[in-house]
Amino acid sequence: MWEFRGRGLRTSLGAGGPSSSLPPLFPPPYPGDPRQVGAQEDPPPDVCWMGSQFQGRWYVLAETENSSKQREPISYYVNTFELLKNHSFRVSSFLKRNNSCDHWIRNLVQQDKPGQFTLDSFRGLGLKRYEMRVVKTDYQRFALVLHTSILATKEGVRASLYEASTNCLD
Repeated sequence: MWEFRGRGLRTSLGAGGPSSSLPPLFPPPYPGDPRQVGAQEDPPPDVCWMGSQFQGRWYVLAETENSSKQREPISYYVNTFELLKNHSFRVSSFLKRNNSCDHWIRNLVQQDKPGQFTLDSFRGLGLKRYEMRVVKTDYQRFALVLHTSILATKEGVRASLYEASTNCLD
């Protein structure tokens, strides 16, 4: 089970489902839906990916990762996605942690699967590969995003819960 913590949110994603007031991330199957309850597959990506609706400012409400490294708490984290003509995104990120602020810009190139992107230049970061996949979104309120980074000796996985509404943090 993965547990999200951050910005006043604490919810668990496991057999019991979300325990918060957010909409369910994976709605129950409808009659005739090919997905089965209890299936162990990855959640299906949004087949009708609409990059133009995903662009804009997304606040990171919570993150969890497969690392045992202790990190300082994040007080503010926002990503602004700008859709480019080639369907890739220029992402501007701002992160505030304790008394330090970080800002960086990167380009994410669209892959074959809808909502899946790879970092265009990651060699200087010590990475062999970096991927971002939008697992679920309604384009107006929330997005569940999975980040995978492959270093020389290990693979890192991070899940992020994004909020598009500006009223919670502005």
